[in-house]
Amino acid sequence: MLRLAEVASLLGALPRGARRHPALVRAGAAWVPPLVYAHAVPPRGWLAISIGGALLLVALVWTLVPLVRALGERLLWELPRERERRLARRQGLMLAVLVVANLALAALRVWTPLLAAVTIAFVVAEAVWAWRRA
Repeated sequence: MLRLAEVASLLGALPRGARRHPALVRAGAAWVPPLVYAHAVPPRGWLAISIGGALLLVALVWTLVPLVRALGERLLWELPRERERRLARRQGLMLAVLVVANLALAALRVWTPLLAAVTIAFVVAEAVWAWRRA
């Protein structure tokens, strides 16, 4: 098991690519709290599950926003930078909320394949609408 001093020394010795792409480092670091929480806290009670869901939501947002932005820059958008950032934040947040909402519905045992199809249709429709509007 790694000690705190070893983790700090590993973080201090980041490769050159990590310095050029800080969003990747932030996205990776965002997954540390939910993983530690999931390992340390048993999923009993609504409070423990809610905190775990909130940590998962934050990690997903920090991961999906840079991913959506990178995909948009490479494949789809030729927008001014600020509009591109806004669109990526909105879509990354929407995807993260939908993932956590589907997990919550599955935990409550009310998730159905029809609900998943409606969710996917909503995501596609919103993405097309946002790209046309931008």
